[in-house]
Amino acid sequence: RSMVRRFSLVFACLLGGMPLSGLPGTLVHAAEIRELVLVSGSATDIKTQSLTGVRRTFLGIQYGNKRNGKPVVNQSDPFLYQVFLQKVVYMSARHYERRLVANLFRSGNRRPPEIKDEQQLVKHLRQHRGTVSYMWADRARSIDGIRVVQVLWRGPVE
Repeated sequence: RSMVRRFSLVFACLLGGMPLSGLPGTLVHAAEIRELVLVSGSATDIKTQSLTGVRRTFLGIQYGNKRNGKPVVNQSDPFLYQVFLQKVVYMSARHYERRLVANLFRSGNRRPPEIKDEQQLVKHLRQHRGTVSYMWADRARSIDGIRVVQVLWRGPVE
């Protein structure tokens, strides 16, 4: 009976637009705001581009375009990879994989490298001029030899 009353009170607050933080027994936490950024080695001359351009680069459509850079898929953090796919590429991992393979098959280009270790990714970006990848902004700004090209997405992460 107590649970029904509490549920109906929460439901009424949601319908009425009232904040839940004042209700007894509710736990509301603010989601952390994060930034996903496009990164490259500090010696590169890659400029900012549209999100469509970034998406096309990572889908293999503009692979190796000097202006957009050569993509490197960052799989050092599975959550980061999922956020990148959902918020920048707008696809699930399975659908992304299918589209990437189809685009590369048509163009004859090679698959972008996938790097699962952040240290290896940083080393790759420093050594291969014109390569781009993605990282969390706070992490990218704390690493020497890495340049933030642009912010790809900013929003709450739980």
